[in-house]
Amino acid sequence: ELVLLSRPRGRRAAKEALLELARKCMPAEMLAVGHIACEQEASAFADELAQTIGFPRDKVLLSETGLVLAAHGGPGVIGFAAISAS
Repeated sequence: ELVLLSRPRGRRAAKEALLELARKCMPAEMLAVGHIACEQEASAFADELAQTIGFPRDKVLLSETGLVLAAHGGPGVIGFAAISAS
């Protein structure tokens, strides 16, 4: 289920909002960063995510998302998912 949590203005503000949300998801067993046609930017975000929350980068999966999110978001979308540790 996709739920709109906020509408930050600009990519930097959107990434900061994602980082804050990731902090709230901790502790996590695994994190994933999904993207649509922006692998380099998503990889840089995965690096920043791991560093910001002190999570091992090798446990952050990077993947291009499927058609459903692509249809709603289009190229350039970045998001993350967390698998809870509890």
